[in-house]
Amino acid sequence: MDTVTKLPGSALFLLWILAAISLSGCQDQVLGMTDNSTPLATIQVQISGDFALVRAPDTLQETPHLRAALVWGQQYVSSTFCYLYNALPLDPSAAAVADQGCRDPFGFVPLIVAADAPVIDGKASIPLVYLPLATQMVGDLTGRIAHGAVVIYDDRNGDEVLNFRRDRQSFPEGVRKNGGGPNGGGGTVGMANSASATAGSGGNGPGGLQDYIYGSSFVSMLKPDQRITFREAGFDVCAAFYPRAGCPAAPAGFSIGKAGGFSGSVADITIDFLTGNLPAEAAGTCQSASLSDGSIDIALQPTETFRDVMCQAGGSGGSASAGSTNYLQPGTTSPDLTRPYVCLPVGTSVAMAFAGYILQSGGLPKNVGQQCGIDLATAASLSTAAGGGAGPGGGSGAGGKGALKQWELVVSGSSEGCRGVGHYVLRGCANDASCADNKVQWDVTAAESIPSWWPCPKPEVQSP
Repeated sequence: MDTVTKLPGSALFLLWILAAISLSGCQDQVLGMTDNSTPLATIQVQISGDFALVRAPDTLQETPHLRAALVWGQQYVSSTFCYLYNALPLDPSAAAVADQGCRDPFGFVPLIVAADAPVIDGKASIPLVYLPLATQMVGDLTGRIAHGAVVIYDDRNGDEVLNFRRDRQSFPEGVRKNGGGPNGGGGTVGMANSASATAGSGGNGPGGLQDYIYGSSFVSMLKPDQRITFREAGFDVCAAFYPRAGCPAAPAGFSIGKAGGFSGSVADITIDFLTGNLPAEAAGTCQSASLSDGSIDIALQPTETFRDVMCQAGGSGGSASAGSTNYLQPGTTSPDLTRPYVCLPVGTSVAMAFAGYILQSGGLPKNVGQQCGIDLATAASLSTAAGGGAGPGGGSGAGGKGALKQWELVVSGSSEGCRGVGHYVLRGCANDASCADNKVQWDVTAAESIPSWWPCPKPEVQSP
């Protein structure tokens, strides 16, 4: 583990003062105000490409206002379903749901806008007046770090601040006897792993126009990226916050880091992650520089390229926290089944799907379990404890004698706006399809209670 001398007490006190003044809860709302403070550092940005060739058709009658923003990234763990079926060739139907409804499990997830500046003659200079707050970093006082992307966007609403999409994908839900939905509300709940307004359907700033992103220095760990990093004190590789295996630790303070993206197939990279390993970056692509010695180079691309970068994760509105799964009770109103959907046995776990992939691929990945103390034998044993076979169609649900075998309906959200996936079970809890604590929140498994639109097999009690 790479460590450096901790900041002296006076520096920590200054950091605390800056954090208190910046007010994280409203920082993204005050960036548009004039700030004459001396910058701690400045990010130099070079933009290439012809904006006229990538501009969205619905903006052609507007005057463009291109700006550059530094966006700190969020620590995000994708849901189990999205991790498995976005990459592993287990079930074509499940893969179709994941392709439309899941954000890239290895993608950059925006947390908050840290700084902003206009683009002038293909260049931008972004002054950094504030250090990232503790809530925007991963780690503790012994070592914490923040990673950010520089994005180029059209400030369509003119407020000089990048506005993320905030409307969520919605899925109909039945009203429970104990009152309301997962968070006390009834009817429809937001189920996206992100926040979004569908492109072209209105926005969040003045005039109701949604800002459009046309470039980002960091889109996914699967692709080459350039990131702005702030590191305080030590560096913990096992924190795995947008990790880069094989690259030197980022230096203390602000820096620019560049790398070529994870090497290998998406399936193998996924298996590495699920077993605690960090895939290596493309050979010879790791670079690091101070902000004064380097710049961020961004090529303009169509705004659809940055659909996930525009969408925050988790939040209010009845959605699950970032990366978790929120289950729904089927009601009288059907979700849109013209969208991709799949029926999976409840209890299809990471270990079960992992075992299924290993069986199909014909062997175990190399060097498994050597990073950060992950034990493959323990992980593999979970497939037996989970109580079922490998992958869709082979799970036994709750497991055990006389247990109820039921199926989960997984349906994707709209192909526009931010991505979302809805999970329905006939008997379950908001945060647990099997209700391990036996506090069942709904049960519509009786023949007369199952909605007529339900497309999955009916539940059945397994023979003792």
